[in-house]
Amino acid sequence: SNLQYLGSRLETQGFRLESYRVGLGNGLVSPNGKCRISVGKLFKRGIQKQMPWDLAHGIENALIGNPSFPQLLNKQQSLALMSGGVASHGGLQITKRSLLYLCRMQESFTRTWLLGLVLAGMMASCDQETVEEPAFLHIPSLGLVPEPGAVWGNTSSKVTTAWVEVDGINLGAHHLPATLPILMDQEGPKEIRLYPGININGISSFRGIYPFYTDYVTTTTLKRGVTTTVPLGNNPKVLSYDFSGLGGNLVVAPLENFESVGQRMVATLQSDTSWILTSDPLLRFPAPSAETNVYSGLAILDTGLSRFEVHSMDRYVLPKLSANVYVELDYLCSVPISVGVIAYRPGQILQMPTATLNPTKTWNHAYINLVTEVSGVPDASDFRIYLGSIKLANGKLDTVLVDNIRLVYRP
Repeated sequence: SNLQYLGSRLETQGFRLESYRVGLGNGLVSPNGKCRISVGKLFKRGIQKQMPWDLAHGIENALIGNPSFPQLLNKQQSLALMSGGVASHGGLQITKRSLLYLCRMQESFTRTWLLGLVLAGMMASCDQETVEEPAFLHIPSLGLVPEPGAVWGNTSSKVTTAWVEVDGINLGAHHLPATLPILMDQEGPKEIRLYPGININGISSFRGIYPFYTDYVTTTTLKRGVTTTVPLGNNPKVLSYDFSGLGGNLVVAPLENFESVGQRMVATLQSDTSWILTSDPLLRFPAPSAETNVYSGLAILDTGLSRFEVHSMDRYVLPKLSANVYVELDYLCSVPISVGVIAYRPGQILQMPTATLNPTKTWNHAYINLVTEVSGVPDASDFRIYLGSIKLANGKLDTVLVDNIRLVYRP
């Protein structure tokens, strides 16, 4: 849909499309209110670059035939054009070919009577068969199975989304917790598969299936009208790192968990402060059930301590060619944290930020995908991982708390 040719008219410059499909309750929106929508069939496909603003000339145009509600429009009202496709409804003679939507803007819009006219036309062609009541699937949350003593630290995670399949049929991605209807021909045992999804780089609108976790599979009986909760047993901690899938060889390298002697991530030359260990129960990361955590890393930013930056002591040979390489970490901070890589090229060292994590008031878990930076330097021999923060000019002390930093990839 393209409204660029309406830009010269002030009353239409505020239009925006709220969704990819036009509906009576979700159509064009202007700063002043909703639009009425009139539907007419196109005689041929095309883009009308200069729609006459006079209604009569518009109806006579070769591209337009029989607007269903011409009485909604008049010569004093502006017209906007949008072409698209919808399913067939015999009562309104709407075909699967392109349609022309004639919209006029008005400040107040009562949709009830217009919706009634549309529904009345659609009812004539509706299938009168009774639709069976669906079963319902409830997914409260997903998490990692506890692994006390794991070398990478605590099994912290933040699965925000689940991609759902029932008997091999993809039912899409659902933000957790989720309850979704399941239409089925017969009641009985169904295979349910959940693929765990994450917020990539800490961005809630940038979600994807995490490639390094196992998916959850179970078979359970679904009944119409009954809500079934999965994972079964009221235990959401059913995931683990997938060491055997997709070619195996999964690496979960502990960058820093603050439980070992010495430090694996050390201050850079640009940093004027470094970690201290804290065991304060009010500050340290709260370990998941069945696990323990004694220390977390704390950096303090104050007057004279304005920059915090650490990098991994070890250098890692990481896969390129668009392979996924993730850094996971738990963090609680009053200033933004930058996460990125230091690439070692022949005769050159490149420091490249990947993502910035916003301040939080509670502990959060983040997944940072380094694929763009790592694959973007094909001649780099190896990489270090770095974290950094800069003091805000807020006149108060700022802190950065971090724990369970790990590097996850397949060589």
